[in-house]
Amino acid sequence: MSVIDLREPFRTQVENGIAKLNDDRIPYVITSTVRLQATQFLLWLQGRLPESLIIMYRMHLGLSSLTTEDMERIVTQTDGVILISNHQKGLAIDIVPSDTNGKAIWPFSGDARWKEISSRMVACGCVWGGDWLDFPDLPHYEMKGADSATI
Repeated sequence: MSVIDLREPFRTQVENGIAKLNDDRIPYVITSTVRLQATQFLLWLQGRLPESLIIMYRMHLGLSSLTTEDMERIVTQTDGVILISNHQKGLAIDIVPSDTNGKAIWPFSGDARWKEISSRMVACGCVWGGDWLDFPDLPHYEMKGADSATI
């Protein structure tokens, strides 16, 4: 997944953070950058609608399937319609650890790999969603002040 669609100066911060991850040989996968409104809305529906509807909507949008456990998990508080996500603005990215085969994984919240990634990204000026007290979002990084940025 490319960071080319991210807005400046956030894109440069992300590129610098990714360079640090690569230099330190920390395995990661970028799982999300800029999102369409429909994708953001579907992510908001996840954990709020029955599994059968989530499966149908994900197929319609060409998104990969999820486990039942994942489909039941609320992953965002931002619906993309009334509350616009920073992903929709090009001011957020999701990065997760990867296994030895380069496959994205979502380890438990206390896993040290989250801190390995976040320390490099935060050092480059990104805000880490894992530091949020009300709804920690471990894969999420965004530009400082992104919530007040206009589209």
